[in-house]
Amino acid sequence: MPIVYGIAGFVILESLILVFCDDIIATLPSFMMVSVISLKCYDSFNQFMTVWWILLFAIPAVIFHFTVYKKKLQFGKLTIPYVVMSFVFSLGGVGIISAEDYFNGASLYHSFGLGFGMLIMYVILSSHLHTSKNYSLRMRVSYIMMAAGILCSFMVLFQYYMYRDIVFSEFRIIYMQWRNNVSTILMLVMPFSFYISTRKYPYFFLGLIEYAALLLSGSRGGAMFGTIELALCLIVLIYTDKKNRSKNIAIITACTVLLCTFARTIVEFFMPTLQRFLDGDSIRSNLIQRALSDFKANIFFGRGIGYSGNSDVYEGKSMAINWYHSSPFQVIGSFGIMGILGFAYQFIARCKLFASKVTHFNLTLFIAFIGLTMMSTVNPGEFCPIPYGFLITYFFVVCEKCNIASVRENGNETEETYIKL
Repeated sequence: MPIVYGIAGFVILESLILVFCDDIIATLPSFMMVSVISLKCYDSFNQFMTVWWILLFAIPAVIFHFTVYKKKLQFGKLTIPYVVMSFVFSLGGVGIISAEDYFNGASLYHSFGLGFGMLIMYVILSSHLHTSKNYSLRMRVSYIMMAAGILCSFMVLFQYYMYRDIVFSEFRIIYMQWRNNVSTILMLVMPFSFYISTRKYPYFFLGLIEYAALLLSGSRGGAMFGTIELALCLIVLIYTDKKNRSKNIAIITACTVLLCTFARTIVEFFMPTLQRFLDGDSIRSNLIQRALSDFKANIFFGRGIGYSGNSDVYEGKSMAINWYHSSPFQVIGSFGIMGILGFAYQFIARCKLFASKVTHFNLTLFIAFIGLTMMSTVNPGEFCPIPYGFLITYFFVVCEKCNIASVRENGNETEETYIKL
């Protein structure tokens, strides 16, 4: 409950920011803090309902902000893909899903939140989020993400401090129920620390600490995909940061030598995670089989995102759906051929946006996006409207705004590195 009350406090702070500040980016730090802190609130919907009164602050603040600080509506380059996906999420399960499954609270939250709700959010962000003459939008977003990474790392390391007796006596990683969620957040924010290191070099080590926290969380997906993401970050960093290139290569080489030297000890410490890799996951295997059968049951529209027929294999918690825990199978099982075409179209449109102006910052955003995409192949990830779906939408709007901004409109700062493909 103390965490829930802390989150309520941040929501009230967010409400005050909406009332007194016309720049919507000011709400991002508290949103990230809430997103990180709430990672520990597993299956706590009923606890959050005890602080329903925070809506008395939040709803009027939202109405006030978008009424008083009204902006002209702007439709970004990804508007059509978001419209397409709105219909995909709304039409999933047509002809086969029951009214009870389609209209229950969890189903409506996910179908609207990921569909028309995300479209509305994209248009709002496109209209209200802008570059500024007073600060660099790229750096401001990067520092906010970096701060979230610090908090995530602290939470993981503090967990080890709390259970240090077990760590030292049994010499192993410790169990964290929230390991997959904290790993997903870390994969979203880790690339920004390496990006900032091109200007303030010590943040390079923060990126390494965030990767270490990702491994220490005990998440199998985090360990596997986080390592791939780290490699992408380092490749881009070595290519773009010519000033610190030799230093980066030396540190990476030294770390590699140390890892090889103590490989046996490291493997022993992480054996619980490695053993879970070897043992597999019967629930996920069963969900994959169920996704294939659900696809065959309604090839064109799938079962729908609110379908509850898989509760015998995996039963979601309060206000959660019966996920397939893998984005490719979520797409085919919930949305059929319509979903395959819709998600492919959106993915290609997003990649084209990044490719339209390849800079170090855009590559940072792209790596964060790919990190979430990879993590979503073994977890719900991008099928959670808040925070993951919203953050990815935020990143794409920031990318659009920075791409079209002049030097003067971006805090008098221009991107140093343009990369020709």
